[in-house]
Amino acid sequence: MSDSDDSLNDSLKPSQLRRLEAEFETNKLGSNKYNTYRLSYSSEEKDNHQTFRIIESQLKQVQDLVEVNDYTSANKQLQSLSQQKQNFSDKDQIYYHYLQACVFYNLDQYQQLFNQAPKLLNKSFEQFDHLLEMLVDAYIKTNKLQQALDLLLQLINRNQLNNDYQVQLGELYLKLNKPQQAFYSYLHAFNNGMSDLLEIVTELSHSVNIQQFILFAKEYIQQDEKNPVKYSKILQLLAKELYPDRQCLLYQDQVCQFMVQSNGLRNQETFLAVVNYAELLLNFEQYEDAYNNFDTAAQITLQISGQTKEYMVCLYKQGFCLKKMNHLKEALPFLEKSYSVASHILGHAHQFTQRLIFNMAFMRIQLSQDYKNYVNLLLVNGDSLLLNELGTLLSGESALQCYEKALERATKEQSIIINLNLGQCYTSIKDYQRAINIYTQLKQMVDVSGQADLELKIGQVYKACGKLREAMFHMKKALTQANSQGQDSQHILNEINQI
Repeated sequence: MSDSDDSLNDSLKPSQLRRLEAEFETNKLGSNKYNTYRLSYSSEEKDNHQTFRIIESQLKQVQDLVEVNDYTSANKQLQSLSQQKQNFSDKDQIYYHYLQACVFYNLDQYQQLFNQAPKLLNKSFEQFDHLLEMLVDAYIKTNKLQQALDLLLQLINRNQLNNDYQVQLGELYLKLNKPQQAFYSYLHAFNNGMSDLLEIVTELSHSVNIQQFILFAKEYIQQDEKNPVKYSKILQLLAKELYPDRQCLLYQDQVCQFMVQSNGLRNQETFLAVVNYAELLLNFEQYEDAYNNFDTAAQITLQISGQTKEYMVCLYKQGFCLKKMNHLKEALPFLEKSYSVASHILGHAHQFTQRLIFNMAFMRIQLSQDYKNYVNLLLVNGDSLLLNELGTLLSGESALQCYEKALERATKEQSIIINLNLGQCYTSIKDYQRAINIYTQLKQMVDVSGQADLELKIGQVYKACGKLREAMFHMKKALTQANSQGQDSQHILNEINQI
């Protein structure tokens, strides 16, 4: 210490010296307290860093367990980690909940997964898409389809080029019974390169857009590898939708060939394919080919099921084809066989049986064979239209009998046509007054547009029985009424000029 310092100490009073010494000691203590705090803070930072590292390590262990599918052990590890949640960083907190979601999902604990979801759905983290995938699948498995749809649409919005999500969306729309939306989802993926979706795109397009279906179907049937059941179905639909274009025959023929190759002849699916082909041929008036295919179908169903309705109809169709080819003599035995089965299965009063009886009566009339038995059967059970049609094939008393029985079973509208035929029948047998009475009664049943025709018919009856004045009166009346209604009247003038 210098002399000046000594002199300063010497100049201080004892009390001042003690105060300075006390202040010095106080400052010394304060400095030590600050240093102690700094040491303590650094130690806490170090401890926290170590804690975070331990937590991250433990989460990594859980992740490893999840990756090897040891979800039970992973769940136990997570439960143990939950006691340290207060030490989690925000990032660790999110990852912890995500790992929990993985465990819940893979342990089929879907309700716990759903409960966990709100903690994560408003966060942003690397595994967010995977979380959405798990939730979508879990909602589907628990039949909560609308919730699944909402999340899957969010997932697609985040990953617009992901075809797998589009396919899953298509599957989900099908579960929701929305085939149109399903079609467009599959179509999106198909157009983006997933050519293996052609089959389902083709199927769904049938209920959405027929023109697109035809294009897809033609492409599908050219593929080398096809599902046999789907191939057959698509071919048949293609044939159906192409009708009345004659291309439909080509595709239905392919269906038949495929069915025979796949199932053999003695098979119900083969039978249906052959029948459909025969019906198409019939519609295109290819009667000989239609006959041959109905014959094949008849033999198939006879072998499979015996004399059933299907066998009965095939026999009838064979007869119908022969009738169209004017082979009435050859057609009649097929109708008789069909009638034998129909009367046993359906009964004599059934409409199909009655139509068969009418056709057999028609053919026998045309062939000049005995038909009275069939007429009598129709008189017992035949409806008014069949009896009226039969009456036009007959004459005299036989025709009158059919018309009169038809009138007993006719509606008001049907009775007008039947009475017109009945009036002509009475005229043909020269019962003129009855004919006039019928036409006069009909005038009360028809509107003004039919009056001219009835007046003309009355005039024709009077002309037939030689009463020309009465005939002229009614024909002129018919002419006036026809002109007033703007109807063609030339034929009436021709009748008048002949008197």
